[in-house]
Amino acid sequence: MSHMVYLQKFIVISLCIFSFSQLNAEVTHVHIMSGQSNMMGHGKFSDGSYKPQSIDAKIGYYYDINFHFVNQSSKTIINSGSWKTLDVYNNSSGSMQYESPHFGSEISFGRQIYQKLGNNHVILKVGQGGTSLAVDWNSRSTDGTNLTWLRWVKQVTLALNELVAKETLNGNTVNIASISWIQGESDVQSYSAKYETNFTHLVAGMFSHLQKLGFDTSETRFMNGSFSTNNIVSTDTVKLAKALVVQTAQKKVMASLKHGYYIDNSDLTDYLDTKGGVDNNIHWAGPSHFIIGERFASTYIASLSVEP
Repeated sequence: MSHMVYLQKFIVISLCIFSFSQLNAEVTHVHIMSGQSNMMGHGKFSDGSYKPQSIDAKIGYYYDINFHFVNQSSKTIINSGSWKTLDVYNNSSGSMQYESPHFGSEISFGRQIYQKLGNNHVILKVGQGGTSLAVDWNSRSTDGTNLTWLRWVKQVTLALNELVAKETLNGNTVNIASISWIQGESDVQSYSAKYETNFTHLVAGMFSHLQKLGFDTSETRFMNGSFSTNNIVSTDTVKLAKALVVQTAQKKVMASLKHGYYIDNSDLTDYLDTKGGVDNNIHWAGPSHFIIGERFASTYIASLSVEP
């Protein structure tokens, strides 16, 4: 048999192996969840709203356990995130402002995505309580006060690089499926008039950074879950008016995106410290976090069947 025949056989076999590997390659879809305290979650394990499920161990989940440990005075960012599986966060140090264990909307979001779309979807959660877009999340700032944004960039980079390295070894690729965002309360009092501009810059900054990491974000969904105005006393007309300015800005920014979705949570009244009426804590309790997560998941799933 000639060398030419051997070469032809080698090429055919190689193409077959390549085709087989391509057919069996999978895509791991990443869902980034970010924002301030209501994204981080005040759902309490002790209130009985959380019940572990067997599928939780099948859902990849990256969470930086020191999400609130950003030292403004020393300008330091503590990184302690890691890829695990979906679970409540248990803080053993006792230094956290959130009751331990606690959770947010990621629990119901992850479960619904898994049940509807399978196990090739993972969650990357990075956020910071008590932060504003005007200062902490300012992607254009150069004065060092935007540590939350800088931390987001660092953590997202570390998490995605680790995931890509792992999936590449398995012959798979990684896609940024969605970004979910809950934030707004901290900007109401002093920065409401600038919220639309600041939010526009943040969204652009997130997409830009992901693109720098090599991801195509043209089909990435961005979902903004609104904060609720139910905690604002009805007689505080000035604060309420500013809150509505922020919510209107969120709607406008989402409408300006190719795949932007505004999710209204103004009907939710279940708060961590329920006092009745409209004078409630701004932090949602467990039942509301489950509803919000389901709304994020339903919005994402529905978007997949809509023509762009």
